[in-house]
Amino acid sequence: MITKVLKRLTPLVQFIFFLILISLVASCATGPIFTYTEYTTKPVFPSYPDAYFAIVSDTHFYKRSLGLTGPDFRGELASGKKMLDISQEINEELVRKLIDDREIKFVLVCGDLTKDGELENHLAIKDLLALIEATGKQVYVVPGNHDINNYNACRYTARGSEKIASVTSTEFMEIYSAFGYSEAVSKDPASCSYVAEPVPGLWLFAMDSCTYYLNSSRYPSSTAGRFKPETLAWIEAELAQAVKQNKAVMGMLHHGIVEHFTSQKKYFRDFVLDDWEAVSRLFAHYGMRLVFTGHFHAQDITMRTWPDKTFLLDIETSSMITFPCAWRTVAIAGNNARVTSYPLTSIPSVSDFQTYAKNQLLAGVDKFISGYMKRYNFTEQDSRIISPQLARGLMAHTTGDEVAPAVLVNTEGLSLGATITIGFANDLIEGAWHDLVPVDNNILLDLATGRWSKP
Repeated sequence: MITKVLKRLTPLVQFIFFLILISLVASCATGPIFTYTEYTTKPVFPSYPDAYFAIVSDTHFYKRSLGLTGPDFRGELASGKKMLDISQEINEELVRKLIDDREIKFVLVCGDLTKDGELENHLAIKDLLALIEATGKQVYVVPGNHDINNYNACRYTARGSEKIASVTSTEFMEIYSAFGYSEAVSKDPASCSYVAEPVPGLWLFAMDSCTYYLNSSRYPSSTAGRFKPETLAWIEAELAQAVKQNKAVMGMLHHGIVEHFTSQKKYFRDFVLDDWEAVSRLFAHYGMRLVFTGHFHAQDITMRTWPDKTFLLDIETSSMITFPCAWRTVAIAGNNARVTSYPLTSIPSVSDFQTYAKNQLLAGVDKFISGYMKRYNFTEQDSRIISPQLARGLMAHTTGDEVAPAVLVNTEGLSLGATITIGFANDLIEGAWHDLVPVDNNILLDLATGRWSKP
């Protein structure tokens, strides 16, 4: 019925209807039920033990031997979102950097290790991670939405592409047995989640937030993030155990645990965990103050606080094959944390890698937005005016520490229809440009109070 109605509407009205519809869908969610009771006074959580570790996300490893030619591969590259042609080179350089930092004790990888869950790519990045562990560092992984049961797994040929084997959740845990699963102090029977203790007194909750069990030939790769009810029950039970044993806790998962800009869940619902408000409250209640995420390919840190003065920081790290191609380190000492970002500056084939990566993404995002506007029959002039401006806004969020211009979108020369549509999407534009507290790339954190400052 809805489809029949939409076909009778003009493209502009269709677009406005779409904006209204996603607002209604976003307001219809019901939250999970937990066993904890709210605090009446501010709780006192154990201090974090001293630690120094690195965070990497969305490596999207792709072996060159799986093909770098043909129309399908060119189409994949044209989006500009992932530099698959140099993915192997980027990740090899990343591993060299991580090995060179001798102070790093362990490395967190927040999902999307592979392009599309190809078995060959899993085995290849497993070998790279093994090089890190060979230096005495421990690696911990969680799956991302691309990594398991992915029907888009393929190799590229001169004529197009060919399907190849992906992996099941059981195979994922077997392949990465040495990277968290064999060291786990507890495993969730319902998912690829586990708890590990990378340093004495610190429990790492490595949580599987992916919905790959929904994938099929008709729905090749589910992007959404949610915890199964039984996984949430396991998480809460393990958090309660951590409290009993006086362990400090931190978490890692692929999807955002909070919104990284206002209205993110409205427009990009698959990039923020379902029931994020309730789940983030659960984490904070049990003293999980640090959560490391990926998925949206952005360098962004967002803090959420509650009336009882508990707080949680979602520290999102960008993709290694999408600008700004950065990883992070966290140094914890005296219950204070220093978070530092390291954009990859060069690789063997590209000396000024940051400029190259930025231009690739800017061109790709501009093209994507132009195509989207063409789909809704905006004029060529509208597209030329709007696309570069929206692309710059998204790039600002991706890079982190956004500084909004005086005029977010200059509508001069736009058609009336385009001007009205931009008005309907104003909350998205405002959100992308206006950074939520705190700063994003380099920060000092008091893990007892939540106070923060720039280094």
